Amino acid sequence: MRYIKLLNVIKPKIGFITFLTILLTQVSCKSKSQNFPYDVGKSYYYEISIIETGKVLVVDTLVLEVKNKGFFGSIFGMNMALWTSKLDSTYKETRGINLSENAVEIQTPTKLNYLNFEDIVIADYPRYSAIMKVGYTSESEHDFLKGYGKLSGKTLKQSSKVLDSSLCSYKNENLNCKVTESKNDNYIDELGSYYLKTHYNELYGFVLLQYIYPSDKTIIFKLIDIKTNN
Repeated sequence: MRYIKLLNVIKPKIGFITFLTILLTQVSCKSKSQNFPYDVGKSYYYEISIIETGKVLVVDTLVLEVKNKGFFGSIFGMNMALWTSKLDSTYKETRGINLSENAVEIQTPTKLNYLNFEDIVIADYPRYSAIMKVGYTSESEHDFLKGYGKLSGKTLKQSSKVLDSSLCSYKNENLNCKVTESKNDNYIDELGSYYLKTHYNELYGFVLLQYIYPSDKTIIFKLIDIKTNN
């Protein structure tokens, strides 16, 4: 479960926009339509590659299906997200996806061996905010409850910075993407330094996720298809 205790948005040479301001803006806009591609019923197909000891291996295709909020989603204010695997038909994991008019955050899977289980969330969840411009940074705290392995009971401090806008591609189409890098800022002696670089396009969502572990293992989520379920 993610709880943001503090989020300072920093615009260089101008000053601070507090998380409270952003939160109030989001709450006041709840009745408006969301400006993101993650509609209920859509499925996002990600090719998963792992780079380790100089070798690149495509290990799986993971599918993220956006669901309705349901009972628990209504309590926590998020849509449900079902992750499944093309490699292992028995794998199913229900996570969450936070959607507002200005921001989206996706909870990635934590039950897969090749992702090193809960290690995938140490750098942070993939997040995008329309408010965050190039050069902006944010800081947050993430409380991990039971069920997160070695992270259970810990509070991770994490930070993100919007690096640039860059070209990326989806189905051979060149796209303009906003690039953000996130990392953990504490427990470095115990866990190591983890990094996440995201490429987000306003039409297709997260096109590329790149995780870098302290072991130099790199995990790449590459969007290869989007389908609407009948």
